[in-house]
Amino acid sequence: MARATFISKVLEDGHLSLPSAVKKELHLKKGDRITAEIRKEIKTQDSTAKLLKLAGSWKDRRSPEEIIKEITHNRKSSLRLGDGLF
Repeated sequence: MARATFISKVLEDGHLSLPSAVKKELHLKKGDRITAEIRKEIKTQDSTAKLLKLAGSWKDRRSPEEIIKEITHNRKSSLRLGDGLF
């Protein structure tokens, strides 16, 4: 199966434009059936900006030391691996 990869934008009517170079490379003509895989690009800047917006959003009246103490206190010791993995 011949393959080609290209980047395109979704048109107003929801269609995609197929570059002429791809049509030529794959010898496509009107009516040919194709299989398409579509992936939406995720802009790293957008994802990073969203993550940074969350920075500092955790609210807790306890001090970091109190939180650590509670986590340590609530941990359960497991003896299942006392003899090792094997």
